[in-house]
Amino acid sequence: MREELLKAAQEAVEISKSAGAQDAWAWASRSRSVEYSYRDGSLETVQESTSRGLSVQLYVDGRYSSQSTTDLRPDRLKAFIAEAVAMTRALEVDPFRKIPDSALFAGRAADTLDLVDSTVSTINHDRRLEIVQALDAATHGHEKVISATSGVNHSHDVSAGASSNGFTGSQESTSFWFGAEVTVQDAGDKRPEGYHWVGGRHVGGLPDVSAG
Repeated sequence: MREELLKAAQEAVEISKSAGAQDAWAWASRSRSVEYSYRDGSLETVQESTSRGLSVQLYVDGRYSSQSTTDLRPDRLKAFIAEAVAMTRALEVDPFRKIPDSALFAGRAADTLDLVDSTVSTINHDRRLEIVQALDAATHGHEKVISATSGVNHSHDVSAGASSNGFTGSQESTSFWFGAEVTVQDAGDKRPEGYHWVGGRHVGGLPDVSAG
């Protein structure tokens, strides 16, 4: 996936140069997210989305603009960038806006930041349902709870970038969160609400849902 996105970013830079931009910096990305919510014993919502996109920063005749699109088909991307370059030419000159000096990213560290947990992609419907049901049971274990909504969500994001002055790079990250919100009966007609969620980049190390 990283290689595919990097190729798209590099092609966007080449198209930008061919369309008349002196410099360009492009990022291509893909994002997938899943979210479940469970309310008072019933599965309430299930949302899953996958999106792709590309953004390009254009430096044209002393002018600058940033454009983005979700249509990465080659013919549409070429037309989109050509129009974006033409629109950039209509802007006021900004002599202080220039592409970052290549010296700023030369020799940068290649260390990983440990932002990816491969087990996130293995979480399926049954596991998500197990989590929200366990949270629902735990929240309804108190007699003063009037209503409770539990939830779980996770995401996987990948992006890659390229510039006309030599930059190439990519980044990838995952996240996993779960929690619940409750409404309780207080004195009189008071019904205070509260919530608690936990999560992070990695599944390991998070509290055991079955522990309540």
